[in-house]
Amino acid sequence: MKKDSNTLAIIAVVGAVVLLAGGGLAGFIFAKSKTAPAIQKLQNLTSVLNSLSSSRIIVSTIAYGKVKSISGGTIVLNRDSEDLSVVMIEGAQVYLLSSSGSDLSQQKTATLSDIKVGDDINISLKVLPDGQLQGLSAVIFPQVVVK
Repeated sequence: MKKDSNTLAIIAVVGAVVLLAGGGLAGFIFAKSKTAPAIQKLQNLTSVLNSLSSSRIIVSTIAYGKVKSISGGTIVLNRDSEDLSVVMIEGAQVYLLSSSGSDLSQQKTATLSDIKVGDDINISLKVLPDGQLQGLSAVIFPQVVVK
């Protein structure tokens, strides 16, 4: 009788170890299947950024978002819970669009100090060979008042 209970205990322990190992392996495979597409997406983005940095045809691209913070020449944009930090070049051109709409003749020249947290802006970006983003110019959009 004692021998049967010892055998049963050993079978239970071995079964538990097998279940735990199987669960751990299944969890690892599941996690890998979730992160593999993200890693591939990151590798694709890196490839695109590298091609942009060496392109003589595509000299800049545009980032759009709401200013989350600004410190010196560094602007952090936010859009849909995603942040992007951009260091503006010294003497970057900054423009303020008028609230009158599409009349670009009403565009005013501004400075980096005119950019405030909460502003909606476009930043013309240059991708440097090391992958860093350099801000070349910015356009501040007028605040829209909903009535």
